[in-house]
Amino acid sequence: GFRGVAWQIPGPGSYDLGNGFDMPNDSICSIGVCPGYKVTLYQHSEFGGGSAEFIEGKDDLGELNRQASSLKVERLEEPDPGMAMEWFMVHAENEGLYEEIDFDVAGTAKALKFNSKKIKNFQAAAEPDWYGGTTDNERIKLGGELIKIFSDLGVDTDDFDGDTFAQAMNNFYDWRKDLSIWDSACMLLNVNPEDFK
Repeated sequence: GFRGVAWQIPGPGSYDLGNGFDMPNDSICSIGVCPGYKVTLYQHSEFGGGSAEFIEGKDDLGELNRQASSLKVERLEEPDPGMAMEWFMVHAENEGLYEEIDFDVAGTAKALKFNSKKIKNFQAAAEPDWYGGTTDNERIKLGGELIKIFSDLGVDTDDFDGDTFAQAMNNFYDWRKDLSIWDSACMLLNVNPEDFK
């Protein structure tokens, strides 16, 4: 919970993810809610499908992980300035922090050496290589390969299998197309891509 890429919603309002809002569709796994506010997540775009309301943060959305396509933020009451500031300070502490990979561990070093050619290939490939001429099944296989590499490196990949990771990559590339396949996968797993350059 509370790891990976973080977004701050600018204020109360209605937000359709992946449709003009700077956040990929079906990407929310945890949520922080400032005191005095309510966030409603919707399964489909344009606020359709099932919904869930939150008046406090939840570090793991469980079955709701990667299910939200739109959300609404409402102010219920004027937040206490002291509580709101404390909440922002706690959440700011973890912003921008990556999951650390201990490259000095023998198993990690061995996995890095074993997978170095695959990593270089994923670093050289970009969004057109992910979508261009590949089938859903091929992307699921690539997603499985990526998850296996990261798992071998000691990264927590328990939330994913090849299919769910391929879908997360699809959603990421629908949102942002400027990163390599490797760097995009790193962003999804909250791993610093610079560690592999």
